[in-house]
Amino acid sequence: MSLFISLASISLMSVLFGRKTAGTKLATVNYARGLVISLYLVSWAFSLIAAMLVQTNNFNEISCTMSVYSCIILYAFSKIIIYLFLMEKVYVVTAVGTTRSNFMVREYTFSDKAIIWLQNVFLCSRACSRISEQ
Repeated sequence: MSLFISLASISLMSVLFGRKTAGTKLATVNYARGLVISLYLVSWAFSLIAAMLVQTNNFNEISCTMSVYSCIILYAFSKIIIYLFLMEKVYVVTAVGTTRSNFMVREYTFSDKAIIWLQNVFLCSRACSRISEQ
């Protein structure tokens, strides 16, 4: 049953990615659209890698650890991409009458701190998992 759900998810992501990029030339892809396309790619990779690693696990500890870490990393990448996309939308809505450089310095400083915080959370969770293994 889990393999069927994984394959349905991979197929759905492939259809959505195909519909989003149909007829699009690489030169016309702007920042926001590039983020959406990369989100589709990361979600597709998450579904594909999770399906492959779950089906080939066979109670192997290394395979299990690899699947957990790869899923965590791809999930974190998808959250970072969503965060960058939302930050771009905040700029579009609130930056009326300001220059992009002045607004983006302040907003990107805040956003960089938030992304560094996400990286620290990942590193702390990795350290805690290594401590619990010992």
